[in-house]
Amino acid sequence: MLIISGYIYTTLDNILLVIRIVIITYDKFSVDLDFNLLDIVKEKIIYEKVRKILLKYGKIYDEAIKFYGPIIVLDYGVGERKLKVEISNRQWNNHYEIKNLLGINMKVMVASDMFAHKLCAMLDRNEITNRDIFDTWFFMKNRTAINKAIVEERMEMDFAEYVQQCIDQLEAMSDKGMLNGLGELMDEEMKKFVRTKLRTETISLLKFYKEFPVLSE
Repeated sequence: MLIISGYIYTTLDNILLVIRIVIITYDKFSVDLDFNLLDIVKEKIIYEKVRKILLKYGKIYDEAIKFYGPIIVLDYGVGERKLKVEISNRQWNNHYEIKNLLGINMKVMVASDMFAHKLCAMLDRNEITNRDIFDTWFFMKNRTAINKAIVEERMEMDFAEYVQQCIDQLEAMSDKGMLNGLGELMDEEMKKFVRTKLRTETISLLKFYKEFPVLSE
């Protein structure tokens, strides 16, 4: 999953074009494009600008200006995946770095902060989603450092306590339906892993991170 976070300049037009090219070329790309709004005063202006840019690539399938920021779903057309663009106005102590995607520089959230927010999302929604489980497993499998401070600030509890809550929730689940929302993005080998091992492997890794957290500096 690609998460691009930062200021939205006129270069967003180029960024979306690059994303479109990658989706067409590789067919295993993220269906979400997430931005962090660093200047909440500009929320309405940016929402209107993003909407105008998206209309160059398809039609608006759904949209809403929610409490935590605008969401727009782009429909490319028949046989194409829909692309959800979300602009979050939530303010946390995030850190960014400049990344280059096919010649375009953009400000991207550092991996340790991404991991922290993804872990928070596991219990921050109305229900646990398979995508959140998979992404959390992916970060841990790659021994990604985590920004413990973000987790504790967002969830308002000690890091170890929150991780234990995640473990408890996953242990109460079954493996049934683990592929829902994930299968179309995976090959057969990964599908088998998700069906049979994703939940239990995630639990094991969470237990490790609880006792021996890999923390960002």
